[in-house]
Amino acid sequence: MASEASSSSNAIITWYLYMGVDGEAVPMDVTHLRVHHSVTVIPEDAFEGREKLQQVELPVGLRKIGAGAFSGCQRLENVDLPDGLQEIGEAAFYLCRSLPRSIKIPPNIRVIPEEAFLECRSLTEVDLPEGLREIGKRAFHACYSLERINFPSTLKVICKEAFHLTFLSSIDLPDGVERIGKTVFGGHALWGNKVLKMRIPPLINFIPKWALRHCESMFSLELPEGVNQICDGALLECRHLRNLAIPPNAEIDEGDFSFVLDDCWDLSRLFDSSGLTCKESNTRVKDALMHRFDGLPIHKICYYQSYHPTETTLNRLSEAINVRTGQSGNQQDCLGMTPL
Repeated sequence: MASEASSSSNAIITWYLYMGVDGEAVPMDVTHLRVHHSVTVIPEDAFEGREKLQQVELPVGLRKIGAGAFSGCQRLENVDLPDGLQEIGEAAFYLCRSLPRSIKIPPNIRVIPEEAFLECRSLTEVDLPEGLREIGKRAFHACYSLERINFPSTLKVICKEAFHLTFLSSIDLPDGVERIGKTVFGGHALWGNKVLKMRIPPLINFIPKWALRHCESMFSLELPEGVNQICDGALLECRHLRNLAIPPNAEIDEGDFSFVLDDCWDLSRLFDSSGLTCKESNTRVKDALMHRFDGLPIHKICYYQSYHPTETTLNRLSEAINVRTGQSGNQQDCLGMTPL
């Protein structure tokens, strides 16, 4: 255990020098912390609850930050993760409400674990590295200011509530994503993201409960043809959604799907429900979306174009145009849309 002093703006700042020895107790009122260059692992809960901690300097040789290491350091506003870092523990930065507006995850990190940055409310931008494969449960849950994040091409899994209650302005998922979890991008009546359109990657065949709940600004959603199940509330309160096609073979619970339709206002207004019960109305809309492209091959090719190479799309369009289907270029589908 040691301390150092430095001068900044005519004020004396006392730095605590953390040596990483067994049983080392860091003062609860520490404000500035420097981890010794010999330390490669910060153990679990090492600095938990140091509510006055404002700045941390980490050594270039650091390889692991243990679970809960900085949990509850609510005033921590200056920390740079070294490039050599290989592992971040669960809830490592939980409730660090003053973390820098932008944070870069080091290149050797393969998993963002459960609750790693839960309730980091000042965080606005996250830079994820190529090589990252999984984002754990509630990893960025309740990061209310989070607007921008890049998803690397290596990403495979985004677990439940990973980005629940964030303010993302765009969600561009790479084709390699295989699974998304419950309430992964959802919001609630008082807080939702700003995403205007979204594309579900081609390997995903299951849309879990509340996955996109309250994406209120979203007007267009692309689902791959391989989606075979959409769970209850998956699109609940997507109030301005207007462009959607449901794969004909997808399984949707009638009762649960009615909740989606009741709160997808713009979508519901496109269909005349006069004289119909709520159940009959919901069934009509569901059937229309599942058969949106029946007899409209050009519409279908254009809708699914992002899932195929450009050359393949152009060849299919050429074939569809050359075949006498009776479809004209300005023909509208059930949502009032033409192919373009």
